[in-house]
Amino acid sequence: MPKPEPVHVAVGVLINADDEVLIAQRHAQSHQGGLWEFPGGKVEPGETLLQALNREFREELGISVHQAHPITTSLHDYGDKCVLLDVWEITEAEGQASGLEGQPIAWHPRSKLKELEFPAANQRIVQVLDLPRELAITPELENKESLLAYVQQVHRQGITALQIRQKHLSVDQYSDWFESASDLTGETRLLLFAHGACGGLDMDNLAALHLDSRHLMSLDHRPVPDSVVLSASCHSLEELQRAQTIGVDLALLSPVVSISKYPGGQSLGWQGFAKLSRQVSVPVYALGGLQRSDLEMARQQGASGIAGMGMFDARRTS
Repeated sequence: MPKPEPVHVAVGVLINADDEVLIAQRHAQSHQGGLWEFPGGKVEPGETLLQALNREFREELGISVHQAHPITTSLHDYGDKCVLLDVWEITEAEGQASGLEGQPIAWHPRSKLKELEFPAANQRIVQVLDLPRELAITPELENKESLLAYVQQVHRQGITALQIRQKHLSVDQYSDWFESASDLTGETRLLLFAHGACGGLDMDNLAALHLDSRHLMSLDHRPVPDSVVLSASCHSLEELQRAQTIGVDLALLSPVVSISKYPGGQSLGWQGFAKLSRQVSVPVYALGGLQRSDLEMARQQGASGIAGMGMFDARRTS
């Protein structure tokens, strides 16, 4: 007997100004009772996802959702029940959150969500929300000492993710530089992304991997296990859709602003960025000609974060 279609659920992630996420506790007698979850509910026939999200938030929490964008999906089979979560980040809402159905609710720090117990289907959401808001990318550096100094500089700025680009190196050089940078980070929270085009790395020990757009478009499945954070460079809807298909954890969409690599007329602008990023359910980071002060604007346009080289380079900004 074929399994029934999964229950389609619209889930909302609402984050306040203190970087706290609104969560609710499931009633003890319900499926996965007692566990914390991100609010939402079943999509009714004839409803769009945004309509379902708005209805559920009004009925359960007294909040009206005015604007939201998709960030991920999660399909999970519990054995007795299969659910498909369509997860949206709410960027504009009105109302004071209250557990209108008697459910306990809480605003919990985004960085500490892993301390709580969620249903298995919610774990993908926790992983996505654990991604950093800012991702630094190394400029082309002359020697390994310069790279190590750059790693320390980025860490001092409070950045928690760094892509080691360095595409000018040979395979052996890149491997040596990357391993030295990894040793330097030690027990810090600095997540180092290896650049997939450089090769020569022990894939079994990588924490994060980045794919350029050419590498991305050559793949039809995820090249690393789920334990490895996977990012990809994208410049079009086709590339974003491929990134979603193979299951990347985040996509870098560029260029938002005209830069030397992409001269005038080839930039997306914020309107173009928003139009593309909202058509996929994957966290999208804005890249290209940005400053750190652009983070809030990026978030308003549907970005999960920002990425870049120059804006994190103290040699240019000091």
